[in-house]
Amino acid sequence: MLVREAPSRPRFVHEPRPLPQSVIEVALLKLVLLDPRGDVAGLHGRPALELATSDQMQEMALPPGFERDVQNRVNEVIALNGVAAELHVKVATAHVVRAGAARRAKVAFTMDLFVNGTRVAGGSGEAYRDLLGPAYDDAEMDEMFRSAALDAFDAFVSSDVNIAILNENIARFTGSPMPSQPGSTAKSPTRL
Repeated sequence: MLVREAPSRPRFVHEPRPLPQSVIEVALLKLVLLDPRGDVAGLHGRPALELATSDQMQEMALPPGFERDVQNRVNEVIALNGVAAELHVKVATAHVVRAGAARRAKVAFTMDLFVNGTRVAGGSGEAYRDLLGPAYDDAEMDEMFRSAALDAFDAFVSSDVNIAILNENIARFTGSPMPSQPGSTAKSPTRL
């Protein structure tokens, strides 16, 4: 583990966005993660810590366990009834930039919802995190990058407005009745 010096500040901790009050009206929502950036496997915290000069950028692999974490989030915002669907999440940006002693992680996704192989809706999510230093270690850099990636995803799925739009498009495509009001489908109080 690479350590610069003992931290004189609290360590970075990810705080997830709250889940929305509405749910996506599908029985199953399978996540399909797409990363067209080529071979970035294994590029985690250390390369970002070793950026030598300001404005230098390092592409980063999505954090280990990211796909599982995101599928768990998806499972918390579906109605468990209706059609099966796929959510294609495509990496648009996933990198860290050095700015003096600071590192900025930026992650952006485009997302497309498919029902029966047909795209019915799409959107995007983007987030960034700054880690101000000094006193970074690679585990903290990985956690900051993981936080930016999860928040970029949550920017799309934690919005009641986005979920209402998804539900309207699903209803239009499947011929189901449309929700009476955007965001009107309330989550079951027993959902975890």
